[in-house]
Amino acid sequence: MGHRSARLRRAGFTLVELLVVIGIIALLISILMPALTRARNQALSVKCANQIRQIYMACQMFAADNKGHLPRASVGPADASTDADAEKKCAFAHAPGTQLWGILDLNKGALVPYIPGGEQARKDTIYCPGDLGERTQGGGAPTSEQRNFSYSFNAHTTPDPGRRLPGGRGRPLGIRLASVKASANKIFIFEEQAPNDLWCLLYDLADTNIQPHPMRGDDILTARHAGQRYVNATRNTSPGTPDWRRYGIVGRGNHGFFDGHVENLSPNQVYMRPKYFMLNVAE
Repeated sequence: MGHRSARLRRAGFTLVELLVVIGIIALLISILMPALTRARNQALSVKCANQIRQIYMACQMFAADNKGHLPRASVGPADASTDADAEKKCAFAHAPGTQLWGILDLNKGALVPYIPGGEQARKDTIYCPGDLGERTQGGGAPTSEQRNFSYSFNAHTTPDPGRRLPGGRGRPLGIRLASVKASANKIFIFEEQAPNDLWCLLYDLADTNIQPHPMRGDDILTARHAGQRYVNATRNTSPGTPDWRRYGIVGRGNHGFFDGHVENLSPNQVYMRPKYFMLNVAE
């Protein structure tokens, strides 16, 4: 009986052995977690890039039906209200209300017929799977739960946002897709951090002394595909800080070009190269 009790006692783990096992598990987790996070970010980035390609194809089909013209890149609710002109010419209409920046009416807009499947399917196309609903950076922004899109269009596709056509025919369409020179080097669709409209203007064309800077206005390129810490840097710190510098260099976002291809770029790769977004348009 005494030998049996001794064997039963030896069958258990000592406290030291348990601590060693727990330490090994913790070490393995610490080694594997960064790799798993990178793999997850990569998977989300690939899906995001595919969504940008879908948006490009929708714009391409719209252009084919409209003498080569792209839809307008709306500046906000005042430019893309829910009137008939916005439904026919703006990529999407903004939700009704003067303060509803950052919210699109996904059932109204020029691209609606070209992204089938209903409202949820359109949101699944224009909302990045890696977007955690970060707050917007400017102008009358809604709460993060309300924003329903992650991408915006090159502002220069709508060169004169205030222009109206004669005879009460509303605003004109965007430029012709085929008119963009060096289309493989010009960004059409930007992945923004929390866009509040469909218009991405990184620099003011009227500024004759253009200096690259990521805080010119409220259009800020995202860095979410390198991890949320680089998104947080633009919310919690100011330009010039070490976190901002890391955001610009290490962060990654997807951007669709006028020829249809998508590139995963750091914010600085775009900010420091105006050739990516300053359009040279053939008449």
